[in-house]
Amino acid sequence: MSNIYGVKVTVAPETITGSPFRLNEKVYLSMRLKDDFDGNDLSEFKSAIATTDSIKKKHPIRSDFLSVAISKLSTVTKNGTLNSDYKIYVNDGQVPMNVNRQNMKFFTYLATLFKKINKLPNDKFVVNEDFKNSEDLASFLLLDKVPFIDVQKYKNELFTPYNAKSRSENLLEDLQGCMEQYLNS
Repeated sequence: MSNIYGVKVTVAPETITGSPFRLNEKVYLSMRLKDDFDGNDLSEFKSAIATTDSIKKKHPIRSDFLSVAISKLSTVTKNGTLNSDYKIYVNDGQVPMNVNRQNMKFFTYLATLFKKINKLPNDKFVVNEDFKNSEDLASFLLLDKVPFIDVQKYKNELFTPYNAKSRSENLLEDLQGCMEQYLNS
């Protein structure tokens, strides 16, 4: 895999006048998948997505890219977080995937991929400079519809091993929270 980037966006009310209040966090991670001596990430993705009820979840620009976002809407009180509602988006950011039994193989694939990114040595994080400097970077990363993220301004911070590992860790935690919510419902 290459061209891994991540971003976390937190939206809270402009003025918090009391408790409880709603907090929305959305974590994005995107990467180019490939089959090479480091693994068969692209083939595994294709196999896992084929088992879902969302088999048309191809990246809109390149079929070898995977963009994942998990949105967590939480109710926060002065004693901590009461509950959270999760939505998982794959390659489009518009329609969340269903959290159901049929999609569990794919969610297991995502968990394995996030763990792999967390363990990846820093020298294995490869970023193609032409890709990173592309004028179409925001649309390619599926962030062009997120008005408060200036991808061109922050691209050097987005494409760091630390950032990618942090965001994959955030996504793994959110995915686990989402699965716990599903299993407890």
